[in-house]
Amino acid sequence: MFSHILVPLDGSEVAERALPHVVVMARVFDAEVSLLHVMEPPADSGFEQFLDILSWHIRESEAESYINQQADRLRDEAQIDARVHLLQGKAAERILDHAHSHNVDLILIGSHGKTAKEEWNLSSVVKKVVARAYTSIMLIPTREAEEVGLTDLDYRRILVPLDCSPRAERVLPEATHLAGQLNADLLFAHVVKEPEMPYATMPAEEDRQLIERIEERKHEQADRYLSTLPLRIDAAAQTQLVTSTKVERGLHAMVQEQDVDLMVLNAHGRSGSTRWPYGSTTAHFIEHSSIPLLVIQDLTIEAMQLTEAERAAQSQGKRRPLPHSPGLL
Repeated sequence: MFSHILVPLDGSEVAERALPHVVVMARVFDAEVSLLHVMEPPADSGFEQFLDILSWHIRESEAESYINQQADRLRDEAQIDARVHLLQGKAAERILDHAHSHNVDLILIGSHGKTAKEEWNLSSVVKKVVARAYTSIMLIPTREAEEVGLTDLDYRRILVPLDCSPRAERVLPEATHLAGQLNADLLFAHVVKEPEMPYATMPAEEDRQLIERIEERKHEQADRYLSTLPLRIDAAAQTQLVTSTKVERGLHAMVQEQDVDLMVLNAHGRSGSTRWPYGSTTAHFIEHSSIPLLVIQDLTIEAMQLTEAERAAQSQGKRRPLPHSPGLL
């Protein structure tokens, strides 16, 4: 479960749309909350200009007032005590440094803040944080989110995609706990991907029959798995089995048809590799989900292979940040 939630805020009202989700998660998991604001130097100014003492102290005072105001809101309206942290430097780097050095086990972050008017699905800072978090993340699509009161948010329907593997089931403790505490409907889903065969011409009849038998067999196995899962984990849940040419397409359709409020999935499924922090389906929804997404990271930082970019950085004397390394406060 989660004991320490880190919430980066950039000073914008858009980023603050993630705060109602913080209230839900903190209450459900009885977790400590840390609010973090990073003061970045202007990209178009030199170091000497940036360090102008008067302007710097004004910015610092405004930032400190802002982050304390958000903590006061949580305390006064939701009875949640939150620690505040004000750092300086590049936002993504400071967020990651802080998470790795303060035993953070969930980073809850909005998809956008001040950059909400840009055309990208995720801001550049969020992309960097998610890519190198090495811990569980909760991603809120803040640009499209409706503004709700701090304590008015409610998850009524929680979707848990499963590929029938024990690895994907890693999310079940968190998902069932959330649903139980919130009295929400829990939906376990599996998408049967239609078999594909390369054809230079139209498939022969025997090929079509083979595809049908494979698809039928996959349906039987998945249906058996889903029907026994609620009993096996002793949790009340609905199950849904669909067929689609793409797993992601089937899940997107399910989100719309079932009016899902939250998706909970593991960072990796059956075919996941330690070469990447997320499997292909999870990576797709990180980039394209229209609803809040809770991703449980099943690999430690030590288990993940270095990316090419990380190898290059190490060759230049930099290293991958390690958990419990000295923080920057």
